[in-house]
Amino acid sequence: MIIMKRSFCALVLVSAVLKLASGYYEEPSYTRDKRSPPREGKDLGIFHPYQDLIPRHCWSRPKNVDMYKCCPIPQLYSDEVLDICGIEKIKEDEESPTKRSPTKLACKDGMCLMKESNLLDKDDRVDYEKLRAYLDQWAEEHPNFTEAILEAKKQCAYPDGQEKDKSECEPDQIFVCLTAFIIWVTVFFYTAVSPDDPDHPWPSKPEELQACCLLE
Repeated sequence: MIIMKRSFCALVLVSAVLKLASGYYEEPSYTRDKRSPPREGKDLGIFHPYQDLIPRHCWSRPKNVDMYKCCPIPQLYSDEVLDICGIEKIKEDEESPTKRSPTKLACKDGMCLMKESNLLDKDDRVDYEKLRAYLDQWAEEHPNFTEAILEAKKQCAYPDGQEKDKSECEPDQIFVCLTAFIIWVTVFFYTAVSPDDPDHPWPSKPEELQACCLLE
């Protein structure tokens, strides 16, 4: 298989995923030489058949790469919801900010975004039925990403039946999962299966993909 000849990099960094999904990215404070040890995919709630092919140094965002410009995914929330929750959306012709934003309460942003998008129940828990309908609409609005979004929905928008630990942030876990699978499926389909597709949403030249740490 073509996929066996190429290793795909995960491009999943927990602290940046929510910002990536909204079209915003903030630079991590650590440097390449002082990174924390990479976490296993299972620790992030992410499972993928090609996980063993991912080089460990690609488990975090590659240095000096603007993820928003390199591999953007569709904006998940409306501008109105982002404004209500106090999340700034950068414009496409702007550089991603390097200054870290003030520390916020854990899970606050994710809860706000889901609540304002009517994705929580009366007890402020994730309403998975509403979430799946929301993702169906999102997929319909973005035909270049429809297959990837629907695959992500199958993996991320169904409760596992286990009681969640209070320290875990379910909204953030869901969107880490969504972003990871959308990137995976899009890269696999357009790069390994249909690299010459004119609707390719990301750069198709191997050297550009390597710069994004999508191919190794």
